[in-house]
Amino acid sequence: MNIVILTTSYTKGGAEKHALLLARYLHKETGHNVSFWVFRKGSGELEEELSQYHISSEIISKNISKSGTILPVKTIRAGMVFRRRSIDIVISFNLEANHFAAKVKKYGGYRLIWSQQTSNDIHMLNATNYSFVSNADLYISNSQHAAQYLIDEFGIPSSKAVFVPNGFDEEKDGNVDHEALKIDVDSKKFNVVMVAHVEERKDHKTLLDAWSIFIKKFPEAHLYIAGKNDSPFGRNVLEYARDVCEAHTVSFLGAVENISSLLGQCSAFAFSSNIEGMPNAIVEAMFAKLPIVANNIEGNLEALGGRATEEQVCLSKDAKDFADRLLQIAQNPQLARQLGKENYDYAKKTFSINIMGEKTMAAINNLFVHEK
Repeated sequence: MNIVILTTSYTKGGAEKHALLLARYLHKETGHNVSFWVFRKGSGELEEELSQYHISSEIISKNISKSGTILPVKTIRAGMVFRRRSIDIVISFNLEANHFAAKVKKYGGYRLIWSQQTSNDIHMLNATNYSFVSNADLYISNSQHAAQYLIDEFGIPSSKAVFVPNGFDEEKDGNVDHEALKIDVDSKKFNVVMVAHVEERKDHKTLLDAWSIFIKKFPEAHLYIAGKNDSPFGRNVLEYARDVCEAHTVSFLGAVENISSLLGQCSAFAFSSNIEGMPNAIVEAMFAKLPIVANNIEGNLEALGGRATEEQVCLSKDAKDFADRLLQIAQNPQLARQLGKENYDYAKKTFSINIMGEKTMAAINNLFVHEK
């Protein structure tokens, strides 16, 4: 089969990491012809990795008709790109790619696997008609609540909405060069890290408010924030940090390629995001054996599973509760080690790349069986 993994750009966000892992698994383990298509180059990190794994990739045009005309010429042309290449299956990741793939499927002649990464995102399109959502042949969600969102809001049959948890390649990420991280991390301090692009839904401001409370009670600490911050909103958050926190206690690192190395030099992981499917960032932190403090939203709770304990979960948008959880872990090194070990044990048996790949292929194969 000819399979296309379709996502927005070569910028490595959570959905793109998930897409890359799946592409690697399908390329290596299934014998299918797998390629990776995007609409824009972005910052380009994924392009280099795809080349390393000998997975072909390319940028395609996302030029489709926006009106409901009888003959949507642009949409037909976009679909014919897939038909001419004899693409059998498209697996789309994130809202923009899902929308595009569903709109052109009629003309592309492929079967569409819609990857649903979070709940409530489809309504962000502000469309007058959401009928395109039902165009997919199968919906694979990395969280139970995101699958339920498709069922409840768009009438997707439960038989077509499949839950497959995120994967993580521990072998690859375990062989990182810690010297490659160009960041001076003081090992004598209690170092906390959050990994997420600085966007409104990640709610870094609540984290910074919590840090301003925490640092007064535990001054030998440092907060590292890894993720792109060069947008207008990102610059606003940097300015906010200067207003509410002591500058020498917070570092905005921008995009960090070697996340595993950074996690390996930190003491705890913080995650203040308010909208998530199954957050890769929490999964990565668990594999790094870190204790975690995260908001009590559905995606975070699903990622933590049985590890969603009182010590690791705080009220959403509650800076004091967030600070209290961090303080409890900082003041009790034995508790921190215990939480980190239990997080790792849980992640190892739940989030392997093989489990993700096998469940995805089982769902796709089951789709073909039922079509015969």
